[in-house]
Amino acid sequence: MEDYQKLYQNLPEDLKKALDDEKLALQTYTFGEKMGLGEEALLELARIMGEVFLGTLPPKDLAKAINERTELDKEKATSLAKDLSALFVPYKESLEKIYGKENIEVKEIEVESEKKPKFEAVIPEKEKLPEEVLKKIPQEKPQSYPKGYDPYREPISEEDLG
Repeated sequence: MEDYQKLYQNLPEDLKKALDDEKLALQTYTFGEKMGLGEEALLELARIMGEVFLGTLPPKDLAKAINERTELDKEKATSLAKDLSALFVPYKESLEKIYGKENIEVKEIEVESEKKPKFEAVIPEKEKLPEEVLKKIPQEKPQSYPKGYDPYREPISEEDLG
């Protein structure tokens, strides 16, 4: 545990943020779920990804680690590693500083644009008020105050000053 804390303290800021990024965790979970991983294997996948960001598991060894530590066969583990490598793209420079260019396999993947999310936000259009309602709303100018008068300030008397 202490070793992980030391590693964490020496990480570049972007990798520290990656370890705490909920969106990144959700994407990792989604990729693993798509491959049919169960809860225990998904937790192990999160640990594996954490090790990559901590600097203890080179990204090029990601497929091997997934294959050895989850129930996925070599082919599916390789496919999952390719998908997950897209998550390393924003952190490529920092990962290269830790592992060197030869140990990085970062490939951008195309996201299916036709696939719609399960839930869509429905934003209602603003209702337009009928003309007769608009006419009933008073169109008066706000009350103006004498120069120097502050309506939000409580008045004080001469007695309070002395």
